[in-house]
Amino acid sequence: ALRSDIQGNIVNKKVSAFLFFLSAVCMTLAFPTNAGQPADTKKQPFQSCKDRCITSVSATGKNELLAAAEDGSVWILEKGTTWSKLGESLPDCPKTKDYTAVHCDPSGRIWIGTVDRGVYVYGKSKWKQYSVLNGPASSRIYQIASSNKSGRVAIAHACGVSVWSPADDRWQDISTLKGLPQGAARSVAFGDKDVLYVAMEWGGFAKCLLNASGNYVVTTVSRAKWFFD
Repeated sequence: ALRSDIQGNIVNKKVSAFLFFLSAVCMTLAFPTNAGQPADTKKQPFQSCKDRCITSVSATGKNELLAAAEDGSVWILEKGTTWSKLGESLPDCPKTKDYTAVHCDPSGRIWIGTVDRGVYVYGKSKWKQYSVLNGPASSRIYQIASSNKSGRVAIAHACGVSVWSPADDRWQDISTLKGLPQGAARSVAFGDKDVLYVAMEWGGFAKCLLNASGNYVVTTVSRAKWFFD
């Protein structure tokens, strides 16, 4: 009886191993790793960025990739293979301890957000700084977005959102005083007809529409219930 039990266990193990092998073969045939790719496709080399603490990325219109880093540098990936610091290709690139956001707008301007100095923008072969004195209402920048239609640039920061208009170099601040929920604005995005969507740190999200004067007005605020609601 003992010998029969041992032989039975051996058979069961062999059957289990065979079934496992058979299922692996079936999965490989059903979901090939190269599905949808031509047989002669070659893998393109992609060099890793030398900085690991990346805070933001943005594609340019020149098939380049920008990456902002916490160590106070902005990297650019050219031709898909070579990373270099932006300061090596653009003169007088601003230096600060932390870059929190980077964005390339439809006109090719490069915007860089910082942790305590507002934003820098590169256009017409020179850099310009927008601080709380002449730009966004906060120096702590979280994200930058732009409209493909109008070229407007929205800055999400610790006090809400600030929108820059390229037509007249004018800034508009949208804060809790104008209907945004309390907290910092962590992300922004433009929709059709330049509708502006704002993601708030504690207050859900807000929808802003342009009025007849060309200023944004908060029209909708939506958030999920908190545990204490």
